[in-house]
Amino acid sequence: MSAVLKQGQRPRLVDDLIPVILENSNSWWPQDLLSLSTVSFSWLHAIRKRLYAVPILLSYRSCALLAETLQRNDHLLGMVKGIDIRPLRTGWPECGRPSTKQMASVRFILGLEGLECVTLGGELAVSAHRYLNAMSHPHCVRRLWVDGSLQKESLHSPPSLEWDEVLAFKFARLESLQLSNLDLDVVFPSVPYPLRVTSLVLDTVRIINGHLIHLLHETSSLTQLWVTTERSDDFHEQIRPMLSLHPIAELHYEMQCDDPLPFDPSSFESPIHLSLSRLCLIDTPVCPATLQSIERCFPTLEELVVTGRSSRITVEEWAMFLGLPNGTNYPPFQRWSALTEIPVRRESSLRGIHLSFTG
Repeated sequence: MSAVLKQGQRPRLVDDLIPVILENSNSWWPQDLLSLSTVSFSWLHAIRKRLYAVPILLSYRSCALLAETLQRNDHLLGMVKGIDIRPLRTGWPECGRPSTKQMASVRFILGLEGLECVTLGGELAVSAHRYLNAMSHPHCVRRLWVDGSLQKESLHSPPSLEWDEVLAFKFARLESLQLSNLDLDVVFPSVPYPLRVTSLVLDTVRIINGHLIHLLHETSSLTQLWVTTERSDDFHEQIRPMLSLHPIAELHYEMQCDDPLPFDPSSFESPIHLSLSRLCLIDTPVCPATLQSIERCFPTLEELVVTGRSSRITVEEWAMFLGLPNGTNYPPFQRWSALTEIPVRRESSLRGIHLSFTG
């Protein structure tokens, strides 16, 4: 069946294609969306759903504007599925303290129902537990990120979070927890609280009190752990129990220092970790002793990824371990020759392992 357009008649876009067009790109400019929203009501509705799904608020003024818009247009409330709220006082007229109206707008936003993903940052990352406790419907939240990166240089008000059993019970449906650039105080729980968290990200977190193992307490669902640390002296002692007591299948570890990794079989309660299948080491010092520890601690490891320039392992040592470095920390940096790759490929082929060389 074909349609014939009359003279002067414009082709009509099927409304069902509008969401497909919008989802085809993640780089729409706000000005483009504003122009498209004036085309028709169908475009306006689709763009509203996109813009209000997870609003990004980086100032107290934007918090006040969003709160005012939602209060005047209650039909928009159902479109808000998450919030990224990281307000800062930057320049005039926000160089002073936020006004009473602006703080009321923050409380209104935190009280929205149906928020599934929440990012808390900026000045709200200072004693972030105050604002998490102020949320009216925390049981809806599945992904939580407390980001202190915008406040990490502050001397008088550093970003921080106090995690206790009260917060744990409020966020009972939490599946993903990410903490970045903050001081963490873990209060010892008096009662067990098994959570549903499957992914935990600790990005430059300093534990000032308590033990990391009590952050999730008796949770048995944790399968992904991402760690970035600047100081390994005390953090390693916090990570080892996590690896021993949780069924972690994927571990990403990044150290911004030259200290050894925490993979020492003698330091674990049990040297055998049958759950870990993927290990990613990012800018971490790797030596033959490290490979031996990894082999003993994680016998079921299926994928090992080493990135950065901190690997100090020769070609022969990699051939024995059946791995691949991403270079060394000693210039000049040179690409492996075809002859150099032969022993690695031979050992891999004998054991049915396929290697791909890049870089």
